[in-house]
Amino acid sequence: MTLRRVGRWLGIGLYLAVGFLYLASGLLVPFFPWLMILNTFWVAGLVLAWRASAERWWIALVSGPIAWGFWVLYVSAGESLLGWTA
Repeated sequence: MTLRRVGRWLGIGLYLAVGFLYLASGLLVPFFPWLMILNTFWVAGLVLAWRASAERWWIALVSGPIAWGFWVLYVSAGESLLGWTA
């Protein structure tokens, strides 16, 4: 396997692992519309990471940490501004 294939699959695997946080967010984030918006961003990011990584494998590697950072900011903002609690 080439570095491109390994990097792509490792990055997509990391992105899918971060997806667990997005799925578990239903315990904290109100379902409509906030959880739907959050999960829509995650699915769109997965499609974007997969398609972009065909040309540039490193995009898949950085997509996981970017998705994690977005999740932290989204949930923290909801907690601070909208009063979300577990």
